[in-house]
Order: sequence, then structure tokens, then C-alpha cells
Amino acid sequence: MPMRVKIAFVSILLFLLPACSHQRAVEALRLLNDVAAAGGPSELKERTTLPHRETLQYEFEGASYTADIYRPSGGPAKAVTILVPGVVEQGKDDPRLVAFANSMARSQFLVFVPDLTDLKQLKASSKDAVDLSKAVRYAASLTGVGDQRSIGVMAFSYSAGPALIAALSEETRHIVRFVFAVGPYYSLTTVTTFLTTGHYRKKDGGRWHTANVSDYAKWTFAHGNASRLSDPEDRRLLTQLTRRKLDDPTANVDNLAGMLGPEGRAVYELLTNTDPSRTPGLIQRLPPSVLSELRALDLENKNLQNLEAQLILIHGRDDTLIPYTESLALTSAVGRKRANSFIINDLEHVELDLRSVRDLYNLWQATYLLLQERDDMPAPEKTDICMSQGVC
Repeated sequence: MPMRVKIAFVSILLFLLPACSHQRAVEALRLLNDVAAAGGPSELKERTTLPHRETLQYEFEGASYTADIYRPSGGPAKAVTILVPGVVEQGKDDPRLVAFANSMARSQFLVFVPDLTDLKQLKASSKDAVDLSKAVRYAASLTGVGDQRSIGVMAFSYSAGPALIAALSEETRHIVRFVFAVGPYYSLTTVTTFLTTGHYRKKDGGRWHTANVSDYAKWTFAHGNASRLSDPEDRRLLTQLTRRKLDDPTANVDNLAGMLGPEGRAVYELLTNTDPSRTPGLIQRLPPSVLSELRALDLENKNLQNLEAQLILIHGRDDTLIPYTESLALTSAVGRKRANSFIINDLEHVELDLRSVRDLYNLWQATYLLLQERDDMPAPEKTDICMSQGVC
């Protein structure tokens, strides 16, 4: 079924729903189509002009930061959102992230994209949550929206963890109105089991299921943690080993693995394990510096009942990095009053492919909720934030 036909079909269904705003319903379809089109043509692009993107250098609480700001060019912004880059070397300049930021700005969000250096080094870090908390507070003060449920946060994959931890922090939780996450995690033990063995459970204590997993994510995890090892030789060897695997997943690294000391060997044994029942024990044998970061980033050990933000979660059933059951577990931990999860068949991690009417309808529901949050948020008082040189 062609995309335009599917959208027309879903549009008819939407107008049969008495509880929804028809204007917002159509806007949600246009936004969803634009996100799916990425940099390609779409009706939303035809109706709007390219948002303004500017880079801002700023000081906050004694530290220097960089962020990109995307402003709607065809009208005032209705709300402010933080868009968190993923674990990619291009960071805020990743073309997929830029396309998504432009889509959000076309839909009247003022989009604040912080530059998180650890994520650009392929390393998830608890420091990211601290920096995101600061970014939320700075964006709120910069745009004049106030400090009561005035900022949205959007994140993908592993970056959803630091985003949620930031939304939980004492300094930030009353500011964040929603967290919109695609492919998030809940338990890092579950995710590590999945990445290393391909096994996951649909419910606690249930039978094991298997799925195809991404070797890239597994070796990215090891690469990001190599710098945390105290033994300099293990740091060097593990960095070299993981870089070789990232360049070629089939590369033979036995010679490098054989030279690893106790710290590097503990990481390598976890990554090469294929028995899901052994994973928890292997995690406990990781070097303390690695284990402490895992615990700091884990959501399973956090009191998510303290979260004040609404969660809108989207997850692909065939995700090769994080099993879709993680979004369901996150929803259960937060409670259905505060969380909505949408499981999509044709969504490979964060790569959107609208092939079925059912998926399109579910994604429309999530997008509608996002725009509903936008419309209920305070509009920024200041939108023309930076001059062309990024000076405020």
C-alpha cells in the first residue's frame, strides 16, 4: 500500500475519533511522515521553511558547554525540547539527528541539542546525566519558560538512560514535562545479556527467546569502557581489539585477547560469553570502575516512582540492540498513568520504515501524544536566542 494511500486511510480513521483534535491529528501525520522521510521530500517540508540552526557556546555552573539550537522559521515556537544525541562519533552533527531536529523545529518546537563529548567517544557515562540536567536548567532559564514542567526531553537508544536519570534528579525533575524515547533500556543486565548472547525473556522467570543482535553495539560497549581500566596495557589492548572488531566484526583478535590482563580479560569474557545464565556473574566480575558506571546508568535500581515526567516510549519488536521488552518493563516500573509504550513491528532500532497501517496508526498515537504535550507546555518567551556567531 503506497504511503499516501496509507496516510489517507489513517486520516479517515482519525476523524472518526471524537476525543482527538482533528487539527493536531493531521499535524501528527505530517510530522510522522516527515520523520520517516528524513532529509527527503514531505508535505511538512512543502508547507514550512528550513528551521534556523545556530551553535551556542555557554557557561553554566562553572563549566563550558556547546549546543545547537533549532528555531522554527515560519512562526513562533510553542515549546522547548532537549534532543539528546546518541552514542555516535558525529554526536549532534549526525545527519539522522539533524534531520530529526529539523522535523521537530518544523513542528514548532525550539530544539536544544547539547554536545555530549562522552557519547561522541562511543562511551555512555553517568556524567551525561549530570550534563543533561544542566542543559535542561540552562534551556529553561535561557528561553524564559520557567521551572515547572516546562521542558521536554527526547532521546534514542542508550542515551534514553542518562535522559531519564536527568529527569529523575532533584534539580531537574520538576522542570521536565515529558521524555520521548525510541528504543530505551530499563535493566542493563538484561541488555548486556541480549547483546552478548542474543537471549531475552518476555517476562521475569519466563523462557528464553533468541533474536539477531548487533555486533557493533557489543564492541562499542567494550570500546567505551576500555578507557575505564586502571591497567594502561589493558586499556591499549582492549581499545585496539575493539577498534579492529568495529572496523570488521569478523576480524580475528585472538592474539590481542591472549595478551589481556585480569581487567581486560574480565571484559572480554563477558563479551564472548554465549550462555545467558552466566551473564549476571560475569558482570559482577567486571573491574570496579566499569561496574560502578553500569550501576550508575542502570534504571532498574532507581526509584522511578519519583519521576514527574510523562513517558512516551516507542520500540521496534525486532530491535537488534535493545529488546522491545525493555520498554514494557520501563512502563511497568513507572506505571501506566505516567508511561505509554508503543511496540512497532517495522522499526529496526531507530530506523523508521512505515510499511503497515497498524504501525502507522501506533506511531501516530505516540506522535499525537507528543504534540499534545507541546500544546500544553508554556511557550518560550525568548526564541531569537543567538546571533549568527553563536553569541547570546
